[in-house]
Amino acid sequence: MGRKCFISVLGTGFYEKAKYGSGEKVYDETRFIQEATLRYLSDQEEWTEDDTIIILLTEAARKQNWQVEGNRRENWKKEKVEYIGLRDVIETMSLPCQVQALDIMDGKTEDEMWEIFDVIYGALQEGDELYFDVTHGFRYLPMLVLVLGNYAKHLIGAKVKSITYGNWEAKKDGVAPITPLLSLSTLQDWTNASFNFIAHGDATELCLLSQGKIHQRKKETRGQDKGAVSLGKMIASLDTFTKEIKFCRGRNIIAGTAAKDVKNTYDNASGELLKPFNPLVKKVKEMVEVMEETSALNCIKAAEISLRFQQYQAAVTLLQEGIISWVCEQGGLDIVRQREIAERVFHKIEKKDDYKPAAPDVEAKVCELQHLSIFSNEDFVADFVSFRDNTRNDFNHSGMRSNACDAKKLKESIERYIAKVKAQLALE
Repeated sequence: MGRKCFISVLGTGFYEKAKYGSGEKVYDETRFIQEATLRYLSDQEEWTEDDTIIILLTEAARKQNWQVEGNRRENWKKEKVEYIGLRDVIETMSLPCQVQALDIMDGKTEDEMWEIFDVIYGALQEGDELYFDVTHGFRYLPMLVLVLGNYAKHLIGAKVKSITYGNWEAKKDGVAPITPLLSLSTLQDWTNASFNFIAHGDATELCLLSQGKIHQRKKETRGQDKGAVSLGKMIASLDTFTKEIKFCRGRNIIAGTAAKDVKNTYDNASGELLKPFNPLVKKVKEMVEVMEETSALNCIKAAEISLRFQQYQAAVTLLQEGIISWVCEQGGLDIVRQREIAERVFHKIEKKDDYKPAAPDVEAKVCELQHLSIFSNEDFVADFVSFRDNTRNDFNHSGMRSNACDAKKLKESIERYIAKVKAQLALE
């Protein structure tokens, strides 16, 4: 586990003393939200000498609020009053963690904003757990924190554990609330997960994000919340369905069980539990509605889905194996144990006079399949053979052939062949 890392910007204003609180807990009066927030965070979990406090300071903030000369400062009435700087306040708290005061620019220009980004990111370590206070500093700070937190999640495996704001304006009975804003980071996670699903057909992150909340809800209601149960099944089935396509699990795709489970659950899934998931439901429906129950045509449809998500190797494999499976299905063959018979039909039509018959019982079945109406379409076999020998082999041999083509042409070849197959099999 990485270190805990508290990050806050210290402003230049003259801070009056105030009490801050969270829930029933009210902390001692202080001038600095950083003190109250650190006490709040220390109540949540233990901080150690491996952890760190990072205070970001402009030159003016360092003089006016970090290390105050003579521990006195002029207030708004032009009176000199006792004013202990944040550096000394944190020291009196006797926290075990390290304290870093990092100099930053005023942040008035785009270049200075990026310098601030670099300073904060440069202070982070692999696997840090980040605790942001966004009370003071620049107007764009919350946005910067969200972007930086998201960036650090992906690049150094950081975790955003807390985002808080000392809401001075919302004081009630003399106490200003420490407002949690972690949901903004959670929404960022949902944004990333939604993008991965919409752009790449990957539901892994959606599944991981939803598991905790669904499990909690089911536990609270002892499994009686049918909406939560259905939502959990739907997302789990969606994750299974997308993985079946990505890993070319033909038999599972043909059976259509995962797609059916998604269809059977999304109408009953609770939209209140995971609001960020609601806008995705339409996309989920569009993906699974085309799938049938126990049909080899599912592989062709899955190939088209793969193409949409730029999973080109999967698209190529599912196309060829899907057509073979469809011929088996039309001829009453076992799609696993007898698919070589279906492959022989293509071979026989392709080779013509050079074809060498198989054993009598196999050859009888080959002849039976050859009379399927689809084989009266001369282009059906020619297109299949061309795609198999050129596009699929080019993929499978990593372009290590004399007639290999570039990536753009491979993509166009898949697109053309899917269009042809849909027309040949009258698929919409």
